[in-house]
Amino acid sequence: MKLTNNHGLPEPVYRAILSFEKEYEDSHKEYSDISVTSLIGPPQINALLREHGDALEEDASERLYALDGQAIHLLLEKGAADGDAIEERVTATIGPWEVSGQFDRFDMIEGVLQDYKNIFVKEALFGLKESRVQQLNCLAELMRLCGNRVNKLEAFCKFRDHSVVRADKDPSYPQLPFIVVPVEMWPREKIQEYMEERVQLHKAAREGDYVPCSDDDRWHQADKWAVMKKGRKSALRVLDSHEESIGWIPVNVKDGDLHKVYINHRPGQDTRCDYYCPVSSVCPQKKG
Repeated sequence: MKLTNNHGLPEPVYRAILSFEKEYEDSHKEYSDISVTSLIGPPQINALLREHGDALEEDASERLYALDGQAIHLLLEKGAADGDAIEERVTATIGPWEVSGQFDRFDMIEGVLQDYKNIFVKEALFGLKESRVQQLNCLAELMRLCGNRVNKLEAFCKFRDHSVVRADKDPSYPQLPFIVVPVEMWPREKIQEYMEERVQLHKAAREGDYVPCSDDDRWHQADKWAVMKKGRKSALRVLDSHEESIGWIPVNVKDGDLHKVYINHRPGQDTRCDYYCPVSSVCPQKKG
């Protein structure tokens, strides 16, 4: 995929993004059939990228968050201590493929595998995304297959949107601009089964047998029905169906206000498909 600079990033930033992207792609292509990052992602997207990548374009500004992640990795190298392994690549055979992954930090003495992420506060409040758990467990299994002992998984999460003001006023809000989250370590049987299944799905997709992206893959947001009141900007209540909205009104709205109330349908959308998918222009599922 060609990374353009149509939005006018400063040239040093643009060149840094190009350099990191090339280094990442070349390293995984050289050592494996697929990376852990691609393995846990939608097979259809990965296959279409391989098939149409040379004809697709994406603006480099879409990779700024990824550049932040690379900056964290450079800092880790500066702060490494004895017994730390930083940004090393591991490769192992899973089914018919070689799978590679690059971990952020591994404490070889304690057997702690750490991932470093930039996240939004909302994710910390409601729990880490499942993809982060899957990624760390896949890396842990690759580490074991390469002869390492992994005892614990952790995610160091730096908040993109932390507010000191909110932290001061709300004790339930994260009090620091970061959090260290213990990540569930799956039984080996579970992670092995998961990785083997993902390899088969990606292999089939590359051979033309696309598995349609799931609701989660598409970041699907379902239709909602908002009960609105004239003169008020925010909804009185947002519900999952028109029937629920109709039933909610007479129970919760005073008779004298019924003439002011109406229902607003908020259509759902596939957020990834509409705004973030690099292959949406060639996706057979989106074309429908």
